[in-house]
Amino acid sequence: MSLPPPPIPLPHFLQTLQTATTQTPREYKKIHGCSVRWEIDGPKGIQDTQSLQTILTLLNGPPADELIIEATDNEPALTFVIALSKYLYECKGSDSDARNLLILHYPSYNDDDKSSSSIHENEDGGFLDDDTQAEQHSMGINQHLLTYLKDPLFIGEDSNLDILLIFDSKWVHKQTELPFDPDPDPHRIIEVLAATNTTTLIHQLATEIKRRQDQGYEYLEFADLMGVIHNNNTPVELDSTHAVLVGVSSVTLSLQPPHPHPNSHSINPSYLPATYKSLFSVNISTHLTTEQLIDIRVLTASLLPFAAVTLEAAYPTSTSTSNESDQSTTLLFSSAWSVFSKLKGIEGYALLMEGVGGKVPLEFDSI
Repeated sequence: MSLPPPPIPLPHFLQTLQTATTQTPREYKKIHGCSVRWEIDGPKGIQDTQSLQTILTLLNGPPADELIIEATDNEPALTFVIALSKYLYECKGSDSDARNLLILHYPSYNDDDKSSSSIHENEDGGFLDDDTQAEQHSMGINQHLLTYLKDPLFIGEDSNLDILLIFDSKWVHKQTELPFDPDPDPHRIIEVLAATNTTTLIHQLATEIKRRQDQGYEYLEFADLMGVIHNNNTPVELDSTHAVLVGVSSVTLSLQPPHPHPNSHSINPSYLPATYKSLFSVNISTHLTTEQLIDIRVLTASLLPFAAVTLEAAYPTSTSTSNESDQSTTLLFSSAWSVFSKLKGIEGYALLMEGVGGKVPLEFDSI
């Protein structure tokens, strides 16, 4: 029998849940996009860069910068880190009070056909030379990107910079599935959207953003976009993952209709019920009273339909029957997939199942 996840204090649980179930568009002074791709990616990499440019146009942002790592570059990691430092400096700007957004896209397709080259992608998102077994073309994404971005000394402790990373890469995609210790800083967001297969994630994101803009959505949340894409594709078609490395929120942006009309109607996404859901547990570090459980149930009932959070059951758990200090409570919730995806790295949360459907078949007898 598996043990419950490490417990989370009740105030921390309530704070993270309320933050993850709030969709408030952030006003960014600057949206800075950058595309990083390998020269050997060829036409597929170029097409993905065009999809990123489409997204930035839809979001009223300027064209993305492009970094093309040449096949002859023996120090691609250094090339990348220098460019990353430049992007961060330009995006943070001189106004310390202004909030800015950096969108970075990284595709990698060279592993699709190893017969075309002796270089293929390694497990850290770099490239390995089959002929020499030397990682001269290696650029470890975890080492040279994610580690830097989570370091406040690299970004700046008081930075108002949010970062959205989009990965179309076989191995970099797996980085979001590794255990991580997210920083629940409510003021910043570092979010990762990742996928791998023939239909690129960046193309599907561009298509979904365009659809929502055309239909009059007031705003979009990227975690919600990933939930739709995750639901629309089988793992064979598009194996996708999502993670929030810093913060408990997802990048949320206002949308402007392409052709405003005085009689047109806007859509507030927060009132659209979720169709793709997660069932998850939360291990609370204390024994919860009936009154506290009722308060949690009232709280979840007050949340907007997009979150679809329901307290399904509560069970007392403990490591000792004689010591009250060892007692805890495990809560079972159903929610929109996007809500749990923002919380899944926080200590105490654990996924049980996910899928399409209405009410999860659990009884609420324990309250």
